[in-house]
Amino acid sequence: MKKLILASAMAAAFTGGFAQAEEAAKSDHVISYNVGATSDYVFRGISQSRNRPAFSGGVDYAHAPTGIYAGTWVSTISWVDDSYPASSISNSSSRPRTPYEQDFYAGIKLGDAAGLNFDVGTIYYYYPRNKLHLEPGYVGLKANTNEVYGKVAYGPVYFKASYAIGDAIWV
Repeated sequence: MKKLILASAMAAAFTGGFAQAEEAAKSDHVISYNVGATSDYVFRGISQSRNRPAFSGGVDYAHAPTGIYAGTWVSTISWVDDSYPASSISNSSSRPRTPYEQDFYAGIKLGDAAGLNFDVGTIYYYYPRNKLHLEPGYVGLKANTNEVYGKVAYGPVYFKASYAIGDAIWV
């Protein structure tokens, strides 16, 4: 009986979301939201949360007739804090605190009736409070970076390339 109640509750939650998405798809202006929790935030094969749970959320805007979109996404992280060598920080209270990553992105998606689709855009990875207040002469990590990307797709097959305009570098 408990399994049936749980299954019914999950089905009702998804059904309501689909109904709202269908109504939103009729508008030229679509705003969508997302939230998530994961056991480890992994980006391009590298853990961003040091194999710990991460929580995320975002909001997206799309203009249906033109294909223009923009949005932001936030996730908890720990790699920036852990990147500073302990020997270079005089005490643990001066360790920089960057508990989350915020991404800002925008682009345009175009497609034709034959199923060929294009997506071109940019994404900025921002790490708030990634400012160092340490002794003079300290070399620190510049984590903020920007990427441009392009994607060509036909049905389920696609090719996507990203190019970092800035890198996480030691300065």
